[in-house]
Amino acid sequence: MKQKLVLVEDWRRLILPNSGLSFSTVSPVTVINGPFFAYAWAGIGSVVSGASIPWGTVVGCRLDQGDSKPLNLNYWYLNSTVTPSLLVLQDLTDKSKIPEHWVGGIPSIFGSAPPAIKDLIMTQQKEI
Repeated sequence: MKQKLVLVEDWRRLILPNSGLSFSTVSPVTVINGPFFAYAWAGIGSVVSGASIPWGTVVGCRLDQGDSKPLNLNYWYLNSTVTPSLLVLQDLTDKSKIPEHWVGGIPSIFGSAPPAIKDLIMTQQKEI
């Protein structure tokens, strides 16, 4: 897995306002970039100590025009490190372990997304 670092305070600012599943068309953390057009994320915002404690998950939605199911999901996990102010972002590279990595239609994680996000997902699929 490729690892990138995220500041705990940056993650807490994203999580603490609602502590539930959030959605955006912009990456919630700057170290995730690429061809993604919709994101979902959730996690904890309270401070915990110790290494390898799960803090959250980020899901990115992208198109793969060469695929029979045009939408692909990528997952990243945030875990604590031995440095209290840093989280490690791990890209789940084994796509067979990602629920709905290949999907046609609205992925279930985006089922409660605002209508604008759902419309964007459907519009992106139609443009293939």
